[in-house]
Amino acid sequence: MMDKVSFYDLGLCYEEGNGVLKDLPKAFAYYQKAANQGCAEAQFKLGIYYYNGEGVQKDLFKAAECYQNAADQGHAQAQCCLGRCYEQGIGVTTNLEKAIHLYQIAAKQGNAQAQCNLGICYEHGKGIQKDLVNAFEWYLKAADQGNVEAQFHVGDCYENGEGVHQDLTKAFEYYNKAANQGDAEAQCRLGICYEEGKGVEQNLTKAFEWYQNASLQENVQAYCRLAVCYENAIGVEQNLDRAFEYYHKAAEKGNSRAQYYLGICFEYGRGLPQDFRKAVEFYQKAAEQGLEEAYAALSNAYTDGKGVEKI
Repeated sequence: MMDKVSFYDLGLCYEEGNGVLKDLPKAFAYYQKAANQGCAEAQFKLGIYYYNGEGVQKDLFKAAECYQNAADQGHAQAQCCLGRCYEQGIGVTTNLEKAIHLYQIAAKQGNAQAQCNLGICYEHGKGIQKDLVNAFEWYLKAADQGNVEAQFHVGDCYENGEGVHQDLTKAFEYYNKAANQGDAEAQCRLGICYEEGKGVEQNLTKAFEWYQNASLQENVQAYCRLAVCYENAIGVEQNLDRAFEYYHKAAEKGNSRAQYYLGICFEYGRGLPQDFRKAVEFYQKAAEQGLEEAYAALSNAYTDGKGVEKI
């Protein structure tokens, strides 16, 4: 009779296609056999399969149940995943106290994602008293294990002096780590560092390149930054058509500053035909999100009767 380790190993072979054709339903079946014999890693794998609907029909209740089985055996990843379930009400009733407890247990075992999640909870006072120093410390533990999300948060803490003394050089260092792992938000922040010379020597070409990298992942702020670069020849030759294109992309995704700049493009005919009604439309969208410059532009439009009836 095969033992739980053998069943688990077979499941892994079918999952990865090692020596056999990749077959997720078969992988699931073997993991289930291993899990039934008490294999914590297999129980965790079942949770992932149920969560993602891979090799089996998606079932968030069963996912949480499988995570629980593995977590009860001290499996740190399962504890972290179960914590997320309790935090977000995935397959279980939302319970922030349980979420924090599970993150703490997993974090103390060195699980980087649990450490990062715990940092987020401390930063925002979610299920626990807000504590920026503790938030930073947990982010740092996770970041130094290579957790990309935590690296971004550490950079943000250093940039804004939250939970630690402000250090723009350190902020750049951690944004750089996260950006090189493909984190779009960090790539955009890195671009800002290069553009403004924050923690690094100013380099407008590199700023543009990092904005471009982030934009490839549809980062809205990067769209807006790229548009400004194209409009004002920052790290790239001026191209008003491209500026309009990126303002429009960011505006469509709800970026208020891009909506405002798009209004300016329409009002003054930058990169497109002048259209006062369109200008007012985008100023209105930006104003509805509370952008003060947009209120001023709208006020001028109503005063001058540009695109709207004069008052």
